[in-house]
Amino acid sequence: MIVPAVAAGHPATAAAGAGILAAGGNAADAAVAAAFVSCVAETVMTGLLGGAHAIYHDAASATTRNLDCFVSVPSGEGGAPLQSLHVPFGDELVHYAIGASSCAVPGLPAGLDALWRAHGRLPWAELVEPALDLARSGVAMPRAHASCLAMLEPVMTMREGARMYAPHGQLLGEGDQLQQPGLIAALELVRDEGAASVYSGSIAASLLELVATREGSITAGDLASYAAVWSEPAACTFAGRGIRTRAGLSGIPETLTQLDPAGGADALLEALEHEPAIDGHTTNLSVVDHARLRGRRSRARDRLGGRDEAPHRPRRRPHGRAARRRATAGRDRPAALPSRRSRAERRARRRRELARPARGARPRGAPLARAAPLLRRRQRDWAIRSGRRSTAKRRREARLAGTTVSIHPT
Repeated sequence: MIVPAVAAGHPATAAAGAGILAAGGNAADAAVAAAFVSCVAETVMTGLLGGAHAIYHDAASATTRNLDCFVSVPSGEGGAPLQSLHVPFGDELVHYAIGASSCAVPGLPAGLDALWRAHGRLPWAELVEPALDLARSGVAMPRAHASCLAMLEPVMTMREGARMYAPHGQLLGEGDQLQQPGLIAALELVRDEGAASVYSGSIAASLLELVATREGSITAGDLASYAAVWSEPAACTFAGRGIRTRAGLSGIPETLTQLDPAGGADALLEALEHEPAIDGHTTNLSVVDHARLRGRRSRARDRLGGRDEAPHRPRRRPHGRAARRRATAGRDRPAALPSRRSRAERRARRRRELARPARGARPRGAPLARAAPLLRRRQRDWAIRSGRRSTAKRRREARLAGTTVSIHPT
């Protein structure tokens, strides 16, 4: 069984995605909600008007699609001069060019809308609400974000950024609360007007007004013409497995082609040295829906990126008499393994064991009804061990599509 899971760059982001899964949403719903939360909890790394890239894998049909919603180059002239900053990342000095002319056409809202419309299940407003709640309450800065903020201080504290990241003149540190009141109004507009608010609604009007004031390059035509694009993934192989990923910024196909899986750390370093000099993404989250997959081959396709291969069958943990025998078996002799009986044989054997009077438990001939509660408990425990589920549980699992979504906002 595949367990629902969310991986993200902040605990609040992962918790939002997990909450949507628990509320009946699928992986697409959880990815959309988690991405919105990342625009509140991880603003040192990403933002609501940034870009993104998503990979959607449907386990039932074994199909994978890429969603490109990265930022696009604006068509305006842009007269604002760029400010050059040199930011140290450890021993490396990174050059930044900051200013309104460097702002690109946002793609993240359109991408989340496209993902939700194609595969989502829950209402749009419900997916925006976790981010709104976090924006209202504020969010604690984790150690990694506080460390990155310290390196990016010259960039993040420009203009309005100083009020958020350095309130009272002191830069936020680990555990400090990040308050971003402007995001409350923005997310309320996204909730009420949809993603279109960024491209033709209230947020678009405010953005264009700000761009005009600061002599940026984004135009109304740029916003109106933006569209997220679905495409086929880049395919490659690694260690005999089929990989479905994206090309371009990721560099994954090129790196895996050069990487020797048996070469260890030295081979990885050598493969990375051959990687093209391109910029990567900074914020990643992945969501795996609770999948009802048909057979071991479907589970293998979900894990191995589409390859139709049966995985290694894990050994079952013993229970009952076999467990007792294994617990008492010495290291110098083999432990007993559970017998491979059919379900009907195991049920019949358990009933016979329950019907047999235990020594000192009750006199011979006592009614079997006294053992009924124990029988029910043992049947329930056996159902849990053997993977059986109630009708309601099976129906709930049937409603959940076997999907995996990985989205990378930047």
